[in-house]
Amino acid sequence: MKKTIFTSLAILSCGFFAYGAPPELEPDDHTVAFWDLSIQKKNVIQDQSGFGNDLQFRSLDKAPLPVIKKDEGAIFDAQGGILEVKPKESLRIRKGDFTIEMVFKCGEKTNLKNAFFFLLGNKSHTEKTSGFFINYSTWQGRKFTFGYVLDGKAQSFSGKIAKNLENNKWYHLIISKKGDKLFMFLDGVLLGEKEAKGDISLIQNRNLRVGIYPVPWQRTKDNKLKTDGLIGTIRYIKVSDTGKGK
Repeated sequence: MKKTIFTSLAILSCGFFAYGAPPELEPDDHTVAFWDLSIQKKNVIQDQSGFGNDLQFRSLDKAPLPVIKKDEGAIFDAQGGILEVKPKESLRIRKGDFTIEMVFKCGEKTNLKNAFFFLLGNKSHTEKTSGFFINYSTWQGRKFTFGYVLDGKAQSFSGKIAKNLENNKWYHLIISKKGDKLFMFLDGVLLGEKEAKGDISLIQNRNLRVGIYPVPWQRTKDNKLKTDGLIGTIRYIKVSDTGKGK
């Protein structure tokens, strides 16, 4: 029997994670990309779905690369060191249901009372053709935002949280499309849902980037690239094409 888009929520009922070990994720019948960012082989993070979407290391502005820590994940410092992939056909989801899951935590240096950072994406805020991004912001309320394109219009779907995120605490974020609705969960709690009649294409001409705003261009007063990146650790990323199996 095929698993539903909410199958992995059952993992959360154990309640063993938070400040200790992260929640465990694994590929299933619908997974089209799966990365355990604590495992580095041959200078890449291999796609454990079997579809070959391996994450490559890249440095913008000669920034330090993300550090891979065994049993922990990829550690980002928001200076411009990133992971990225040019998606294979399996990851080029153009329509239908999908699920994106991430397990991450914010580092000690993150000011979570005034935070703005990106976790994953391939599009800018304004692009109206295709692509997506996922970020977190405390501006006008604490919220996660999924930016996407629907019928040629840039759209956003936000899920507000009741209190600030905490440093060094693991979180499990899920964004999914099922039928004509989008859903967002954090640690098994529904943050919101939104009507989304039509097709959402997750693909873009540019690479899918992890831990940074996908299209950084602004610079600070001391001429450093403004990345709007995560200062923290990402353990798992899982993308599922729930409209079809392998």
